[in-house]
Amino acid sequence: MENEVYERDYGTLLSEPDPAQRTMLKRMGAFLHDIDMQQPREAGMNAQEIKDILIAYLKATDCEIRIYQEKSIGGAVCDLMTVTSCLTGYEIKSDLDNYQRLNHQIIAYDRFFEKCYIVVGGRHLKSADQKVPGHWGIITIQSDHVTVNRPARAGNPACDSQLGVLWKLELSNLLTKAGLPLYTYKSKQYIIGQIVEKLDQAEIRKHVAYELMHRDYTLFNAKDYSLHFNAAQMKRFENRIFSDSIFS
Repeated sequence: MENEVYERDYGTLLSEPDPAQRTMLKRMGAFLHDIDMQQPREAGMNAQEIKDILIAYLKATDCEIRIYQEKSIGGAVCDLMTVTSCLTGYEIKSDLDNYQRLNHQIIAYDRFFEKCYIVVGGRHLKSADQKVPGHWGIITIQSDHVTVNRPARAGNPACDSQLGVLWKLELSNLLTKAGLPLYTYKSKQYIIGQIVEKLDQAEIRKHVAYELMHRDYTLFNAKDYSLHFNAAQMKRFENRIFSDSIFS
């Protein structure tokens, strides 16, 4: 309240022609501003905190799931991607984030994922609905509570975009299962073109989900940063997680 009085008086007195008074009041205003900025403010959840809770929530699903983090999807990097019977993307906007890059991210997500979610903290809850298309789902995470405000509806991703993230070995697996030639000496882009031309979209999406679910990084002596939960693992996880407070 005192700050408001000083600011009101400061605004009035600045109209006075006395230069010395004007200088003194400018300094006083800056001093009061510095004091105000040092007052404790309620901190929102950051992206990593939201992501950790979201992963715990997704692990508790009733189906086999594989979770990839910071996955390149061609035109953008997805915060979190889940592989089940389809590919789902989760774009996180924490209380500390803004919507500056969202329009670009929406285009990339819609081109790649069958389902898309924006995951927000409490600060963006009211505005999220106006920022994403109607088929996008909305999830809110506040403290340790997860709320699905709107479930995602299936979109129509581009098959060539999904196929583009597969290794050439995985494309060969797909060709073999589909009874197509291996095109051994052809480029990856040529192979993708042949798959898109000869198989229907539903079959392609099924194959892509299977290959990403069963991707084996040990073939290339690479570290696997994804999280893979099958039915038995998820049952053990469920028994443990529901004794904790995260979903209470």
